[in-house]
Amino acid sequence: MLKDIFADIAIIIGFLLITGQTLKNIPLGGTLEKKEQLYIGLICGLMGHLLIVYAIEITDTVNIDLRNFAVVISGILGGEISVIITSIIIGIFNFTIYGFNNSSILSFLTLLTVGLGCLFIVKRKYSRHRQYIFMLLFTSFISATTYLKNIHGNYFIYAVYSLGILAFTGILVHLTLENIFTLNNNFKLMDYYRIMTDNLSDMVSTFKPNGEYLYISPITLNVLGYTKEEIIGRSIYEFIHQDDVIALKKIHLNLLKGQEILTKIYRIKRKDGSYVLVETSFKNIRNRNGELQEIIAVTRDITKRRQIEMELSKSNKRAKKILESIQDAFFSLDNERNFTYMNKVCEKLFLTNTEQLIGKSIEKVFPKNLHIGFYEKLNAVINQNETLYFKEYFNSVNKWYSISAYPSEDGIAVYFKDITKEKIIEEKLIESELKFKTLVNSMDDMVFTLDRSRRYTGVYGKWLQKGGFKEENFLGKSFEEVFKNDDFNIHEEAAKRVLEGENVVYNWSLKNDEKQIYYQTSISPIEDGKDNIVGAVGVGRNITEQITIENELKIANEKLRSLSFIDGLTNIPNRRYFNEYIEKEWNRGKRFNKNLSILMLDIDHFKAYNDTYGHLQGDECLKTVAQTIKNTLKRSGDLVARYGGEEFAIILPETNSKGAEVIAEKIRCNIENLRLPNINSRVIPFVTVSIGITTVTSYVDMNYGEFINNADKALYKAKESGRNRIYVYLS
Repeated sequence: MLKDIFADIAIIIGFLLITGQTLKNIPLGGTLEKKEQLYIGLICGLMGHLLIVYAIEITDTVNIDLRNFAVVISGILGGEISVIITSIIIGIFNFTIYGFNNSSILSFLTLLTVGLGCLFIVKRKYSRHRQYIFMLLFTSFISATTYLKNIHGNYFIYAVYSLGILAFTGILVHLTLENIFTLNNNFKLMDYYRIMTDNLSDMVSTFKPNGEYLYISPITLNVLGYTKEEIIGRSIYEFIHQDDVIALKKIHLNLLKGQEILTKIYRIKRKDGSYVLVETSFKNIRNRNGELQEIIAVTRDITKRRQIEMELSKSNKRAKKILESIQDAFFSLDNERNFTYMNKVCEKLFLTNTEQLIGKSIEKVFPKNLHIGFYEKLNAVINQNETLYFKEYFNSVNKWYSISAYPSEDGIAVYFKDITKEKIIEEKLIESELKFKTLVNSMDDMVFTLDRSRRYTGVYGKWLQKGGFKEENFLGKSFEEVFKNDDFNIHEEAAKRVLEGENVVYNWSLKNDEKQIYYQTSISPIEDGKDNIVGAVGVGRNITEQITIENELKIANEKLRSLSFIDGLTNIPNRRYFNEYIEKEWNRGKRFNKNLSILMLDIDHFKAYNDTYGHLQGDECLKTVAQTIKNTLKRSGDLVARYGGEEFAIILPETNSKGAEVIAEKIRCNIENLRLPNINSRVIPFVTVSIGITTVTSYVDMNYGEFINNADKALYKAKESGRNRIYVYLS
C-alpha cells in the first residue's frame, strides 16, 4: 500500500513540477488565456488517468484512487475551463479502462459530482487557499461516501486509511502548489526586474567577486558601443582608464572587505577608443553564509554634467573678472547679511579687504559707518524680495553714492555708484531753480525741466492753474506716467534727441474738459560746466487759437477751391474741373486699358431761344437741360460739365461706343420730352439738342486733346445732319 501511495504522490508532484516549469512565464493566479486553461486541463486529465491506473490497494478487495486531486489541481491552476476538460478526460479514461458496468458508472457519477462541485467553488472567486480547502474537503467527502458504501467489513479502519491517505496527499499537494505559485511569482518578478533594468536610463551591470562581468544592461552596451559577447566574462579593469585603475581597485578591495555601498568617478573606455566619464555606485550581494556572491554596479554618464560644471566654473571666473574690472563698488550678502563677495573698488570704499569680511555680518563690521536706515533698506530688499534704489552719504570717503540692491535666492547684491559730482550739480541746480522758478511762474507759457532719465524735475508757469493741473501730477514722473496713452511717445522721442545734444521743436495736443488744447514745445539740453548734458529745459506755448485759425483757413480754402470748380449758373462742374477730370480718367484708362467715351452736347438754335424768350429765360433753360443730363447719368464716375455757353460735355469712364450711344440717345430723348417751347427753332418748336460721340479703345499715338477734338467733330456732324440727333465719330 505504501508503495502505491508514494507512486501516486510521485505522479501528482511530478506532473505539478512539469506544469509549473512549463508555465513559469505565465502569471498563474490571474486571468489565463483559453489555450493555457486547455493545456492545464489536458495535463491534469492525463494525471487523473495515471492515478486511476495506479490506484492504491488498501486490501485485496479494496482500492482507492486519487483521481479527484487532478480535478482540484486543475481548478486551482487553470480555473473553470480546466476543471471541465480534466473531468471529461478522466471520465473517458474511466470507461476505457473499466468498460460500462455499475462500478464504472458509479465512478463516473462520482467524478461528475466532484467536477461540478469544484466548478461551483472556482466560480465563487474565493482565495486560492480557501478554494483548495473547500475543494479538497468536498472531493474527500464525496469519494469517501462512495467507497465506504461499497465496502463490507470494518468501516472505521477503511475510513481511517482513506482519510489518512487523502490528508497526507492533500498536504503534500498544497505545499507543492504553493511552491509552484511562489516560483511562478519569482519568475514574474525577475522578468519585471529585467525589463526595468533594461529600460533604466542609468547603466546597470553585475560582476563576480574577481571583477568579471556577469550581466550588462542594454543602455550600457549602447553608451559604450560593445556587444554583449564582447564584455561578458571579461574583467572590468580591461575597460578602465589606466590612471583610474588603482583608485578603482581600492574600491574593489573595500567591497571584498565588507563595505556595502561605495561610489567612485572614473573613466571607462568605449569601443571607438574614446572615454566616458562615469559615476558608479557599487553594492555587495552576499549569500546566506555571508560570502560575497556578486557586485551590482549602477553607473551614470556624467560627461555632460562635468562639462557643464567646467563651463560654470569658467563662467564664474569670467563673472568675477568682470566684477573686478568695473568702476562701481559691488558686494554681495547672504540672507543672514553676511559678506559673500566684495570687489576691489568696494574694498577702497570700506577701507578694508575681502579676506577680513567674507562670512562676517555687515552690522558687526560697520556698526558706525552705516546708519540704521541703511540696514532697514537692506532688510526690506530681503524680506519683500524687491529691488531697491536709494542714495547714501559715506563719511569715511566724504562722497555720495547711488545704491542699487537686488534680491536673489542666496541673498542680495549691492552696487554703489559715485554720484558726488551729480549731487553737487544737483544742489547748485536747486539753488538756481529757486530763482528760475520765481521768474517763470509769472509767465503764461509752459516751462519744465527734465533730468537725464527723462523725468520731470520742475514745472512752472500760470498754465498749471489755468489748465487745472497740479505740480505733483508731473514731478518725478516719466512721460509715460503723465501721458497715459500713446501721446507720451512724441515727448519721449523729443527728449531723447535733446539729451543727445539737439534742440527740438514739436507740436502736440491734449484734451482738458472735453476741449482739445494745442501746444508747441521747444526743448534744449542743460549742460554743466564741462559740456556734459545733465538734463533738459522746455518751453511750451499754447497755440490753440493759432491752430484754430489755420484750420478755419484750410476749410475756407477747400471751400473756395470747390467753388472754383462749379459753374455758377447751372451748379454743375465747369470746364476747369472737366479738364482735370478728363486728364485723370484718360491716364487711368490708359494704365488699365479701359474704354473711355465723351459726349459733346449743344442746344439747338439756342440764340433763337434767347432772342425769343430773353436771357433770363435762356438761363432757366440751361439749368433745366443741365439737371436733366445729370439725372440721366446713373453711375458715380460719370460726369457732366458746362463746357461753354449752351454746350455741355459728358465723360463716361469704362464705356464702349455702343454704351455711349445708348446714354446719348436717352439724354436727347429726355430733353426733347421736356417740351420746352422754342417756336423759332428750325427743327421742331421745342428745345432739342445735338450730341457728338467719341470712344477711345486704343491710347496709342493719341492724347486726350485729340480725343476731345474728335467729339467736337462728331457734334458738328450731328448739327450738319439736321440737328436733334446723335452722331458717332468714326476714325
